[in-house]
Amino acid sequence: MTPISPLPLQYEFSRHAVPRAEIDPGERIVVDSEDALSGQLRSPADRRDKQAMPWSNPVNGPIFVRGAQPGDALAVHIESIEPLIGQCATYTGAPRMLTEWLGSDCPPGTRICPIRDGKIEWSDKVSLPYAPMLGCLGTTPDWGVPSTGPAGNYGGNLDLIEVCPGNTVYLPVFIPGGFLYLGDAHACQGHGELSATALEMPARTTIRVDLIPQAKLSSPRIESPNELMTVAVALPLERAIVEAYAKLILWMESDFGWNRWEAYDLLTQAGQISIGYYTTGAVAAKSRRSMCFAESVVLLKSPSCLREISPSCLREISPCCLREISPCCLREIRMKQSLLLIGCLFILPLDNVIAEKVPKAVQAGVDDILKRHSMPGGVAAIIENGKVSLKVASGFRKQGDSERFTVNDKVHIGSCTKAMTATLAGMLIDEGKLSWDTKLTDVFPEFAEQLHEDYRPVTISHLMSHYSGAPANVVWRSLGADDSLQKQRLTMMRQVFFQKPDHEPGKSYLYSNVGFVAAGAMLEKVTGETWGNLIAARLFEPLGIKNAGFGPPSVNGAVDQPWGHVIKEGQQSPVQFDNPPILGPAGTVHMTIDDWSRFACLHLGTLKQKKPLLKQETLTHLQTPVHQFDPKIVPEANPYGFGWINTERPWGAGKVLTHTGSNTNWFATLWLAPNKKAAFIAVVNSGAPDAGKACDEMAAGMIKQWSQNPSR
Repeated sequence: MTPISPLPLQYEFSRHAVPRAEIDPGERIVVDSEDALSGQLRSPADRRDKQAMPWSNPVNGPIFVRGAQPGDALAVHIESIEPLIGQCATYTGAPRMLTEWLGSDCPPGTRICPIRDGKIEWSDKVSLPYAPMLGCLGTTPDWGVPSTGPAGNYGGNLDLIEVCPGNTVYLPVFIPGGFLYLGDAHACQGHGELSATALEMPARTTIRVDLIPQAKLSSPRIESPNELMTVAVALPLERAIVEAYAKLILWMESDFGWNRWEAYDLLTQAGQISIGYYTTGAVAAKSRRSMCFAESVVLLKSPSCLREISPSCLREISPCCLREISPCCLREIRMKQSLLLIGCLFILPLDNVIAEKVPKAVQAGVDDILKRHSMPGGVAAIIENGKVSLKVASGFRKQGDSERFTVNDKVHIGSCTKAMTATLAGMLIDEGKLSWDTKLTDVFPEFAEQLHEDYRPVTISHLMSHYSGAPANVVWRSLGADDSLQKQRLTMMRQVFFQKPDHEPGKSYLYSNVGFVAAGAMLEKVTGETWGNLIAARLFEPLGIKNAGFGPPSVNGAVDQPWGHVIKEGQQSPVQFDNPPILGPAGTVHMTIDDWSRFACLHLGTLKQKKPLLKQETLTHLQTPVHQFDPKIVPEANPYGFGWINTERPWGAGKVLTHTGSNTNWFATLWLAPNKKAAFIAVVNSGAPDAGKACDEMAAGMIKQWSQNPSR
């Protein structure tokens, strides 16, 4: 791959420049850059000549990203930064604010440091680790022409050591194509870049750029394998620190389900700040990735589960792990971090799992289905009489990786989440907090004046059965990424329900994610809890669901769980993304097959419960087509209930319930036969065109295997 030449040198983030390269999203590109001193320091005798070159920090670009539009974000994956000439240089700049303590008579010396074997040779006695980073990285704003000296919400001269190989920098897009610039590579740098000059070097940088449509970022973000970071630029520095932490708190609230004040308290104790060049005011507020995700997954039924741990198992708990977990949060320890540390703590027997050995013919059948449809991996299961009687997995967690897809892996269930949201609504109806006829204005009286008259009769039943007249979707990423999920949902409702509907509410069917998101907002309003917290505490925990979460099952680039896949250039391409978190009530849940089986058994009436979660009449209502309760509704060929499509099959002795789900990189199918007390699951980790066919064939194979027992 031919690198982009840095010549002629540029010192602006200009939207008027001619792009030096055009790339597609997902494409890799190699970029050469001159050092921040414009190549003036190559030997110890050289001096910085500002008359010959008054500017600093030349950048290379712009790089035009096809398809990028204002409101999008560029995800810049920094893969490598290599020195071009095997050395780096610095000089003793004026101490500026330090003159009060150090004086102003600093020597103008130049220091040239060779780079060898991963080390920077500072002197005969001191070496520094080679820790390359980019001082300048940014998109181009739609105002003015900023130089490469300052930083801003577009990026720019951030001088943050976290802009380094292995990390991803997310940058807002302000103009078509994004116009990405980069340069000012450092061999290493300390926090604050005290003398204004790091160990500068000409470099060759390899990046890969992805496009996130309508992310609506207000400023850059950074992700490392272990940390999440928000960037702010302001002076004085205390203002930048406060702003960066505020952005991080709101991110934890909107995407990870944290209460903002709990996040605020937690970051007070465990947050970190990284400071760029101190006079530009660029800082990054940092949180361990594990802390952000701690609110995302419910694992332990209650603290009483700890009594089931043997003393020998407790001895295996890492002390550093315990220091990071408060006693009140023990029941929400993340499986991903803790399996290796706490071993048998999470390998407790599930009372509804009695899976038998997989017959060779069944395994061969699933293998063949995935192979014929070119699926990376998948899993299928039979649930009967309150038990998982058969689970079979095949293929791989990630295309091109050796990790096998297992029957205990987490799977993304997409729109099969809808039945869970409806079930949660049924529980609140049993409690008297709602009714099946609760209208939008009953819960949101503040909407009364602006709600379009056609939407005034719409009830929560209409929303959860796709008869509300609401559109299928909106531009989800345009709803304010820095707002909480609750605020984003309210913004969506104002956008939709204050306008005249395209379909007649209460009469005609239109499958609508918007409807379920609005229903989720109603649940949030009447309880004062977020949808994520509600479904975790009120549904998952009582059902004994221990491995559920929201978003992709695997994050951080790890292959500890299956990845989703999309088709790119005719091939399955692994990805780790999901629909925006605002869509939670409509479809962002992931869980294991064993956990999903518990929810299926609840609806089959075969789950052992000390106290029923739902009244029997409510359970029946959830599984009944909505047109049976409202004569104005025109039923579909396969009538929709509340998260369930109603149809009939001979193998189910009549009525069966089903639903599919996909976030475009997974596909899942669930069938319930209430008259037979049986259910069937099929999931593949791909959103390719044949994914639905593969799931249908796997589900059919499970039904065939189940039906071969004469007793059925």
